Order: sequence, then C-alpha cells, then structure tokens
Amino acid sequence: PNVIGDTLEDAKTALEMVDLKYDIEYVPSEGTAENIVISTIPTANAEVEEGTEVLLTVCMNGEGVEVPSVLN
Repeated sequence: PNVIGDTLEDAKTALEMVDLKYDIEYVPSEGTAENIVISTIPTANAEVEEGTEVLLTVCMNGEGVEVPSVLN
C-alpha cells in the first residue's frame, strides 16, 4: 500500500493488514507534521512478497541529535 503522507500509526496498521513488516527511520524535517511517513523502501505500490520489511522514513520535529565521533 502507498502509506506516504500517512501518520506512522496508520502506516503501521496498513502494512500489518497485508502481512508486511516494517522498520522506522526518523529524520528531522521542518515544515512537515511530526510522525508523517515521507518515504518508503521499497517504493510505494511496489509488488513484494508477504513478510517483506518496509523501511518507513518518518518526520520528527526539531533538530536532529549530533552524533559524536567515535574514531580515534
């Protein structure tokens, strides 16, 4: 199903209804409501087998958290 533009909860429900799994990636995004799906991998309406995992990219408000370098 095409879940782009859906809330995260609606997207999860839609994917579960067709036996798809999901993983969530949060990205900072200004100008888009929080917890809205902005992209998916595989792309919307792609034909996949039951049980396929769909990566949901979801907006979060505010700035991202800076990740410190762990390199020596």
